[in-house]
Amino acid sequence: MIPIKLTFQAFGPYVNKQEIDFGKFTNTGVFLIHGNTGSGKTTILDAISYALYGKASGGQRGDITAMRCQMAPEDIPTEVEFEFEIRGRTYKFTRNIKIRTKRNGTKEYNVTQNAMFLDEEGIFIPFFENPRIRDVEQKSIEIIGLNHEQFIQVIMLPQGKFEKLLVAKSGEKEDIMVTLFNAEKWQEAAEWICNEARKMNRDIQGKKDNIIHLLKADNAETVEDLENQINELKNNIENSTKEKKETKEKLTKERANLEIQNEIFNIFAEKDKAEKELSKINSKESEINEIMIKLEKGKKAFNISQKYANMNNLQLQLKEMKSKLATEENNYKNCIDIIENIEKTMSELTEKEAYIEDLKESKIKSEGLKEVYSQITKSKVRAESEKKKYISLSSELKSKQLLYAESKERLQKYSDKINYIFNNYSLKLPILRENVEKLNSIEKKQNEFNLIKAEIKNIDTILDKFNKDADINFKNIETKKAEYENKYHHYLDQAAYIMGEGLSEGQKCPVCGSIHHPEKALKSKDDVDASLIKKLGIELDKLKEVNLEISNNIAKYTAEKSAKSERLKNMYEEIAQLISSFNGDIDKSIRNNLKIAEEENNKIDSLRKTEANLKDTTTKIDIEISELNIKLTEQSKLMEESLAIYNSLNSRKIKGIENEEDLNKKIDDLNKTINKYINTLKELTNKKSEADKALSSSKASLNYLRSDVKNKNNELQEIKLKFDVELKVNNFNDYEEFKLYLVDEDILDKWDKKIQSFIIEKGTVKNNLERLIKLTENKTKPNIDELKNIIIELDKKVTEWEKQIALCNDRNKRLEKIINIVNKEQEQLYEMMKKYDNYYNFGITLRGDTGISLRRYVLGVMLSSVTVEANRLLKNVHDGRFQLCRTLEGKGRSRKAGLDLEVFDAFSGEKRGVDSLSGGEKFLVSLSLSLGLSAVVQAQSGGISMDTMFIDEGFGSLDSSSIGDAMRVLSSVKGSKRLVGIISHVQNLKETIETSIIVEKGREGSKLQINV
Repeated sequence: MIPIKLTFQAFGPYVNKQEIDFGKFTNTGVFLIHGNTGSGKTTILDAISYALYGKASGGQRGDITAMRCQMAPEDIPTEVEFEFEIRGRTYKFTRNIKIRTKRNGTKEYNVTQNAMFLDEEGIFIPFFENPRIRDVEQKSIEIIGLNHEQFIQVIMLPQGKFEKLLVAKSGEKEDIMVTLFNAEKWQEAAEWICNEARKMNRDIQGKKDNIIHLLKADNAETVEDLENQINELKNNIENSTKEKKETKEKLTKERANLEIQNEIFNIFAEKDKAEKELSKINSKESEINEIMIKLEKGKKAFNISQKYANMNNLQLQLKEMKSKLATEENNYKNCIDIIENIEKTMSELTEKEAYIEDLKESKIKSEGLKEVYSQITKSKVRAESEKKKYISLSSELKSKQLLYAESKERLQKYSDKINYIFNNYSLKLPILRENVEKLNSIEKKQNEFNLIKAEIKNIDTILDKFNKDADINFKNIETKKAEYENKYHHYLDQAAYIMGEGLSEGQKCPVCGSIHHPEKALKSKDDVDASLIKKLGIELDKLKEVNLEISNNIAKYTAEKSAKSERLKNMYEEIAQLISSFNGDIDKSIRNNLKIAEEENNKIDSLRKTEANLKDTTTKIDIEISELNIKLTEQSKLMEESLAIYNSLNSRKIKGIENEEDLNKKIDDLNKTINKYINTLKELTNKKSEADKALSSSKASLNYLRSDVKNKNNELQEIKLKFDVELKVNNFNDYEEFKLYLVDEDILDKWDKKIQSFIIEKGTVKNNLERLIKLTENKTKPNIDELKNIIIELDKKVTEWEKQIALCNDRNKRLEKIINIVNKEQEQLYEMMKKYDNYYNFGITLRGDTGISLRRYVLGVMLSSVTVEANRLLKNVHDGRFQLCRTLEGKGRSRKAGLDLEVFDAFSGEKRGVDSLSGGEKFLVSLSLSLGLSAVVQAQSGGISMDTMFIDEGFGSLDSSSIGDAMRVLSSVKGSKRLVGIISHVQNLKETIETSIIVEKGREGSKLQINV
């Protein structure tokens, strides 16, 4: 993780916005954070930790609301923003608090958070639409690869915890290093291999059961039993084949005899067929004679058919012309009807001419009254206005009179009310106050009782939701686990192949320790990336963490419910005790009565002031009433004058026309009626002219069509006479006989061909029959059916033998196939058992059942690399006195060994525990170890990114010489692209480390100063 920028405001002791650009410290690699005690140095680390995890660097300051600057005004929100880079990608995490003070004085904190990444266009894109606290924390763990506890052990080292990694137990180191070096995959690989071995064992048992089932299906216990059954089948096949051969020889002889007899039988059959055909042909002779007559008549009809067609065409033309004549006659009649209707309508309009003239006179009269109606409207408006003023003054006078009466009445009421309050409330106040104090104590307990009861009900609702969430999450875990195991299987095959690929004969295996490698792992077909396994593992871990969180919540709320139920029981007893000690009956209206009495008593002074005001108001109203009476008399005269003018003008109105608008409407209606009459008359005149023209045209067409029909009819009669002569010449009695024999030329040809075919067919059949009679002389017709039955019987016997042979062969083949299957199954069983032994032994070896686990072995190798790098740095400490060593033997079981540390002291020449180091020595060794760990992790691929380290104090326990050693250790960071931030008060560090952040403390809040 490479920090880029940190921004915060209203956070800890900082009121105003502060910004740290970590890019300014890249060249030196080391920078110092210093300032007075309490100025806010550690708050810088807290800001980074809060932005990423929502927790302080030391984990003891509560949530982000606890870090709100108390000096900051409410309108300045608390903001923390941290930008950093990991593996070439930039991220930004933010946390914000906005404060609002409620009416009751309590403060409401609105906390928001977000996690974003920088896209190719330089824009920060949020990972979540509505991020929750848990979402942002999980995203931080996913990106950095460390949870909060691990983060403050290897990257951000808080006060008093710097040496924690150095003195941590072997198991604690393993937990940290598993995350740093992504080593969990090796233990998961071992577990997976053991699970695979268990699956193989189940498959082996299934394979054995399958072999037994195959043998028992054919009544056999062993393969030898099946082979004996095959020998018996071979003997049966040999005997059946011999019997089949003899039967087939007899069948061949009978078939040859059948062929000879069949030829003779066919000649007799052919003779019978020829006799039947000749008889059938003779029966058709009368039909052929009829066709010959039809053919002769048809040819004559065909010769005069063209003249017949011409006559028919003339008839069709005449029919069409008559149709046109009838249409035109109808058209002529319609024209006459239209003219008559128009003339009738025009006659009716002429009768209305006098009525239209009356309407014109009415229109002129109405237009003359427009000015009168305009004056009527204005006078009416004025009369109504004066009347409204009179009514308004009357109403105002009446209102003032009523107000005067009410004021007098209210004045009396206020006097009565003051006396009533004093007698009924003021005198009773001391007694009411005493009773309310007794009731408050009881109700306070009852309210608390009801509140706890509601909280228990709410907890029940929450528990129901968590139980449902637990069921859903369990199903999600099972699904994700199956996917993870499938991908991990392929990944482990690949890992085993990579581990074994570089091993040569005689080289010690890092897993089992053997120097012989007869069967190395094969390369996996599926190339599964470690990042995919890690991603699936993280997703599964997230689901498991959610499950754990749900379980913790269920336990938490269950315990909370139990505590509240106990408190509810105690509250009930306390309330009962209070009620029993109450003097007299408990009446909840006592408090209300007290409130009413106090309120009423407080009203007396106000009522007396109001009483005095009312007296003044009553006198004022009496004066206003006198003035209004004078105004009302004057307004009455004005109203009567305006009403007289309006009545005079109103008498000139037309009956039924009340206003100017109605008058204008009447004039418009008269105009419409007059114009409609004129337009209708003009339209009818035009239509009559057009109808006269159409009648003249129709009459001319009618005369032409009648003449044409007459001429066409004469032509048709002449042609009919000529065709009748043709019918008689060709011996046709009438038209019906002619049409009977009038057919297409194709039919005539068909009749002719049918006659010729009959003559040829009869001659051919007759000649063939004479030939067959000569061939059958002195011969007997054979019995073919009897010969065929003999052959059928022999054929059936051959089929039965073949069927028996086929059944035996099929069973023989099936048994041979089963023997092959059983042999292959037994071979596979042997290979499976062999593979199971390899997997089982390999799995328990990797898991550490018989020694150190593969994961612990790999972590031991990585820890050795870390100590090598740390020892390189320790050469600059105390003249190289101390060197870190990894213990190769465990204190307990052997598989727990390999991750403990001790130091070699060059002064004594012996090794000793790291706990024996002094505070200063322990700090220097821890510093070298942390930097060594950072360097090794940074060099590895697939682990987390450790580009940055923050150290909070620890230098105070060093003398000037040790500080020099520490600075020489830290100088290794320069130029390595890593960054170390140090918080310290030590003066030597201020003089030695030029790049620094100075924290200045003031009354208006702390502020930062960057020195580069």
